[in-house]
Amino acid sequence: MKIGIVIGTNEPEVVWNAFRFGNVSLKAGHEVKVFLLNKGV
Repeated sequence: MKIGIVIGTNEPEVVWNAFRFGNVSLKAGHEVKVFLLNKGV
């Protein structure tokens, strides 16, 4: 499955959970792309 994660905040807890989800998805064999927008950059 292809998964896209959009991060548009600089709140550490939210960003941490998004990247944790991405890592778990990669380990499960999925394709993951992360996009940083607004304050997330």
